[in-house]
Amino acid sequence: MLFLSLVTVPTVLAQAERGADDITVRSMNLRLILERAHRRPSSEERMKQAVAELQEDFTRLQTLNLEFVKAINVPTLDYKFVSKSASEINKRADRLKNNLDLPEPNASKSALGSSAANQLEMKKAMLRLGKLIYSFSHNPFFKEASVVNENAIQAHYELDEIIELSKQIKIDSEKLKKSSDRN
Repeated sequence: MLFLSLVTVPTVLAQAERGADDITVRSMNLRLILERAHRRPSSEERMKQAVAELQEDFTRLQTLNLEFVKAINVPTLDYKFVSKSASEINKRADRLKNNLDLPEPNASKSALGSSAANQLEMKKAMLRLGKLIYSFSHNPFFKEASVVNENAIQAHYELDEIIELSKQIKIDSEKLKKSSDRN
């Protein structure tokens, strides 16, 4: 199991680095998504603010993910970095969810699992979060924003998972930091 996890880290890193060039294109597509949304913003100023937030959050989420996944490769995790990064990932994902106005999934598929009690479990949780962010940011919905379909529902589900898992990682990293400080 450990071997399998360590083998997937370079794969996720390679995918993230290839996707770095694609961040700008995907951010631009977010503008189209919001402009084509069927909701009515309260003002033109709010619409401009939402578009700016979408682009900023979408780009920052992918940048954070790259840094976050790279941190898995170090021998000893910096729990302060993990906590801070997970907190910002959570904030950005939550704001994306609010601004995107994606359709609700039919049923909750949440499978968070248990808390991370040690560094290895934390690295596994970080890797899982990295894969979720990668999957979300490369969802076909952001390339073909003209219709709302199952890809939009999948994006909503992935954002929910990112929000919940990043919360859990923040909590667990703070506990592990306290524990390592005592030793």
